[in-house]
Amino acid sequence: KKYKMTPLKSCELELARFFNKYYKYCASSDSDDLKELLSIMCSACEKLEKVTPVNFGKNKNYRALKALRNFATHESELLNSSKALSLKSKKEVHAEVQLMCLLPKSVLDYAMNNLKSKQTKKFLTESVVHYERYIDIYPTIFNFTVELYFEVKGQHLTIDGDNFKSLENSIQY
Repeated sequence: KKYKMTPLKSCELELARFFNKYYKYCASSDSDDLKELLSIMCSACEKLEKVTPVNFGKNKNYRALKALRNFATHESELLNSSKALSLKSKKEVHAEVQLMCLLPKSVLDYAMNNLKSKQTKKFLTESVVHYERYIDIYPTIFNFTVELYFEVKGQHLTIDGDNFKSLENSIQY
């Protein structure tokens, strides 16, 4: 008898993979982890859209991150200059969370010049935090991760793994 995975199970596994990768990314500053996180995010959301009535097309954070993922995948190594920084020792920078993911502003400029959708450009500009020569995309990643968590809970999906449970505990706290 052949084993066949259902679209729902595939979706749940991909979502678990996303939440695991999110925690791995938060613990690293590796640009490959960022690229993998964004790729898994897109894959998980595409699978979720196939098995539920969810549509991420109007989600500002998703559209912004997907645009960056698309350029990293199809255009160039735009994300290889990213750096995740813990802010515990950085007194001169203020952020709402204890992590930043800085990209040179030139990455945003390049993406903006090559995007056709005015709405995606607007979402990308609005969702990131602008500094002089850098943009911080971590708030976008964090906010979308929380939005995705609530979508998963609203759809009553079963996501296995300590990282999903850890996020759930943090949100409930």
